[in-house]
Amino acid sequence: MNRIPLALGTAAGLIIIALAATPAMGAAQKYPLVGPFADIYCDSLIPVDGAEDIAPGFVVFNANENKVSATVSVKDAPANVDMPIRLLQGGPGGGEDCFEVDGVLKTNSQGKGTLHVQEPLTGTRAQVIIDTAALFGTPTYRGTEIYVHGE
Repeated sequence: MNRIPLALGTAAGLIIIALAATPAMGAAQKYPLVGPFADIYCDSLIPVDGAEDIAPGFVVFNANENKVSATVSVKDAPANVDMPIRLLQGGPGGGEDCFEVDGVLKTNSQGKGTLHVQEPLTGTRAQVIIDTAALFGTPTYRGTEIYVHGE
């Protein structure tokens, strides 16, 4: 019969308890996309007034102590187009990267595409803007909710 020494078993148990009690920086969150006029304020990431409709696709946000990331997925979009993606950070420390393109999502012949973008953590909130026709033009799409981490 194998037995784990009591001190070793107690230490392992304490490590598991400590890890379970440590809150994560930010749990991954998945939100549907809305548009076609997804204007937001760069510092707070709060939407500017405008009618928003649910669009086919989603964004998954995640963050740790070093970076924030977003995986954007679209479907039923125009075929074979390039969509600039801007990962924006707001809240304390954010609001400085509103016009920086973090990647370009390329749709296939069926209008589907996925892109993962990330950047160093500077704010406490995140959102994406998907420019579909022209950079900084309309239509634009974003997640239905602001991803909040570290607040």
